[in-house]
Amino acid sequence: MLPDQTPGFRDEREHPQRRLRRAGTALGALVVAIALFTGGVVADRAGLVPIGAPSASETGTNLSLIDQAWHLLQEHYVDSSTLDWRTVAYGAISGMTQAVGDVGHTTFLTPSQLASEQAALSGAYVGIGAVIDVSGTRPVIVSVFPGSPAEAAGLGHGDVIVSIDGTDTTSVALQDISATIRGPEGSKVTLVIQPAGSSTRRTVTITRAKVDIPSVAWSMVPGTTIADIQITEFANGATDALKKALSAATQAGATSIVLDLRSNPGGYVSEAVGVASQFLASGVVYISQDASGTKKSVSVDTGQHPTDLPVVVLVNHATASGAEIVAGALQDHHRAQIVGETTFGTGTVLLRFDLTDGSALWIGTQKWLTPSGHEIWHHGITPDHVVALASGDQPVAADQLKQMTAAEVAATKDAQLAAALKLLGTGS
Repeated sequence: MLPDQTPGFRDEREHPQRRLRRAGTALGALVVAIALFTGGVVADRAGLVPIGAPSASETGTNLSLIDQAWHLLQEHYVDSSTLDWRTVAYGAISGMTQAVGDVGHTTFLTPSQLASEQAALSGAYVGIGAVIDVSGTRPVIVSVFPGSPAEAAGLGHGDVIVSIDGTDTTSVALQDISATIRGPEGSKVTLVIQPAGSSTRRTVTITRAKVDIPSVAWSMVPGTTIADIQITEFANGATDALKKALSAATQAGATSIVLDLRSNPGGYVSEAVGVASQFLASGVVYISQDASGTKKSVSVDTGQHPTDLPVVVLVNHATASGAEIVAGALQDHHRAQIVGETTFGTGTVLLRFDLTDGSALWIGTQKWLTPSGHEIWHHGITPDHVVALASGDQPVAADQLKQMTAAEVAATKDAQLAAALKLLGTGS
């Protein structure tokens, strides 16, 4: 998941769509090395021939096509002297990653994009504080972070971004949307917004700022003994933050839990396992499968002290990657009922390969399955109770619950939360 980001999601963070990251990176392990020379782009496969790889002759033919295209642009493009060939090379690499079809996961990041992603997964970044879905024709805001510039500007779930600093978003490559919205701390960005369910547009100018990303927020649901615990992403420290929330909720008298994973783009796989281990005492969290078909089961961390309180998990179409691992594990072990919409279907485990200029490739080297063997890639997690929000209705965040009365909760238009509360009873 990235800030200013994707599953198709970009968090101005993209909604990493976020991505399922391995905690370790393949620093210096250049499986793919892209070098820029005056003569063109050369791909060095470092002597590695993956299973299912094309023959040497087929590979040579395809690389020759890339080289031909490069030279033709140099020789015949009417304004070739003004081109930034590093940018052209970046565009070629991005095109390759998009062509493999691992939407929102296998991807290319420039040095600045990589820095933003690393900042996001550390729990903070500079931007406006919105998670954006770029899977459609125009970017759509999935959620905003509490206390962020986006929240202060009144942006919310379902808002369509029509233009950025006067440039219509249909003319901006979707993979570049997040970088276009981001910028230096204290600088301004002007957005034209079309609110969800409305034909009226409004213009907002937002000052970019450092955004702290809370991995976990929680609140008791007013009028009940149900704790609502929301995990926004699996950044560093998410497991520890969840432990603290569970402890505080128990001390507050919680007798059951709503675990809200809506619009959670994922993050580090180690944190996903850690989170699942707060609800499961034993068993498999997920199964990884590599290109050869070899499977490996990843088990619960049995050194934890999981809660035994009843749990309902909330998911939506923007629930992706590590959040799908957690939802799938709790569903397969019959530990929780899942409420909401079929999740995004981000099912590959990524390994990072650093390129020589500071850019990087995230490559899906494995796909993952739920404990029962259900493939998530392109399928997602199907809820036990399918509940969609009506057009224009927004999910209620844990922080918002703190400001609500029991009557307001009872009248909520968040149909998914209402369904979860009904499944758990009154909790009182």
